[in-house]
Amino acid sequence: MSTEPTSRHDPELYARIVDQMGHSVIVVDGSRWVHFVSRSLARQLGEPSDAMLHTSLYDLCPGLPRAWMEEQFAQLEQLGETGTETIRWRVSSNLFQPLVELHTELVGGRMYYQCELFLLQGQAEPLFCLTLDGPVPETAGQNETFTDFCQAQLDQAEQRLQHSEKLVTLGQLVAGVAHEINNPVCYVKTNLQTLQQYVGHLDRLLSESLTLAETSGNASLSQELGQLKQKFDYDFIHEELPLLLAETTEGVQRVEEIISTLRDYARNDASEGEWVDLNELLEAALKLVHHEIKYVVTSVQRDYDSLPKVWCRPSQLTQVVVNLLVNAAQAMSRGGEIELRTRFLETEGQVEIDLCDQGEGIDPEIMPVLFNAFVTSKPPGKGTGLGLSVSQQIISSHQGTISASNREGGGACFKILLPVGARD
Repeated sequence: MSTEPTSRHDPELYARIVDQMGHSVIVVDGSRWVHFVSRSLARQLGEPSDAMLHTSLYDLCPGLPRAWMEEQFAQLEQLGETGTETIRWRVSSNLFQPLVELHTELVGGRMYYQCELFLLQGQAEPLFCLTLDGPVPETAGQNETFTDFCQAQLDQAEQRLQHSEKLVTLGQLVAGVAHEINNPVCYVKTNLQTLQQYVGHLDRLLSESLTLAETSGNASLSQELGQLKQKFDYDFIHEELPLLLAETTEGVQRVEEIISTLRDYARNDASEGEWVDLNELLEAALKLVHHEIKYVVTSVQRDYDSLPKVWCRPSQLTQVVVNLLVNAAQAMSRGGEIELRTRFLETEGQVEIDLCDQGEGIDPEIMPVLFNAFVTSKPPGKGTGLGLSVSQQIISSHQGTISASNREGGGACFKILLPVGARD
């Protein structure tokens, strides 16, 4: 024989049931004041459930489309006690900050919540229940679960890490190859300098010999020499040969600079530091990426301040600048300028580096998690999503900061602040 329960309506019991099920639930009244927030949702929002009670739904979720939501509330309220309809829709996760920061950090892409709104029956005043199911990826199919999607993202992350390991190995190979190339380049440079001296001596000897022959009074000899000079285009060779040697010397010096820059960049200086002129470091980085950006970047506008030297690990800072320069070039598919600016903030004891492009800017939805690992706006195969994350770690290890913003008129700007006197 059954007995009647001591209480037919125990709100605390129902709350515990909802929490055990792990649902994300918000209950609001007709004025949209919050009466209940499940602990599961509160944990994700980072605040106690009680702290969110008696606040406005639109304050709790400021991104909700208020006018549209009010239409749905009115529609359900008109149905009254007979209302059994549930309104379902998808909403971008950025409407539920800071949930977007939590989940976008995990998957590195745009996320959505499956939302449901329905009227609670048997209440003295209208109460509405809003549930959030997700987040789910924008590209997720109907049969794809969030767990499946996370597994796919982890598989992609593993591939990116493997690619990163390949880049590390490639960097070591580049350093070795640069060292091997440097030896024959030194031979060529030394021999070229000797050749220039020899050619100068021979040219002087030949010129003086021709002068003596022409002033000897022997008309027949002078005529034959004139014919030979014309036959072998002596005057042209006499002017062109020094220019060819000078251009060749300049080319060898360019190769030598590239090799030196590659060796410095590939050097593992994790435990080394030195005083560095950041203006010179920026120029070295530009030389490294010249081949990567020359077909896209129409010009590089430099505005360098007179800077004190900064204690740093030069190859690591070069890595940061190289990454920013390549990103800037890739963001300008139609071409454009890159602006490099340095400033000495004497009062703050810092050096500032600004790098701006004329690309499409940074997606506002990505901006909050821009420096997280595996976050990228590039198409598959074009980036690992690790560049900015590693860059932030490097700058932080130098006791500095790096930040990003969108500029008016289009494009993005990155600002790096480094202390002048800081040492490990």
